Amino acid sequence: MRKRIYLALIERLKQIEDEAGAPAIKHFDLWNRNIEFAELDGVFPMPAVFVEFLPIAWKKSPGGRQEAQVRINLHIATEAKAPTADKSKHLDRSLAFFDLIDEINQSLSSFKGNGYGLFCRIESITNHDHAEILESVETYETHVIDSSGVKKE
Repeated sequence: MRKRIYLALIERLKQIEDEAGAPAIKHFDLWNRNIEFAELDGVFPMPAVFVEFLPIAWKKSPGGRQEAQVRINLHIATEAKAPTADKSKHLDRSLAFFDLIDEINQSLSSFKGNGYGLFCRIESITNHDHAEILESVETYETHVIDSSGVKKE
């Protein structure tokens, strides 16, 4: 189920376009503290989205299926562009990462698939301690019904 959600999520987010009509998000991966290790491993293309699956508490449901509320964190990495002070002449450019977050949320607000329901954003964490890479974390939740363990007769 996680593989299905991960691949579908990436395909959905690839549809977000920048001003030139190109994909707005340049890199996708599973979360592995990528922002922390960017200096060691080399910088990835940005903006980037890293998907983190939070712990899942499964419950057995009728017919041998399992259900859970699945939460994921999207770690959205963008370049810190310019000062964000209200008098900055580049303020709009500096705060553009908020626009991308809004576009991601809009894209996921109607996102559902085979075995999982609508994604609902439940938490947003804005990074206030950054250097060159600005990491924003958006947490989403969906209800999952997994039938992969059900015996076929």
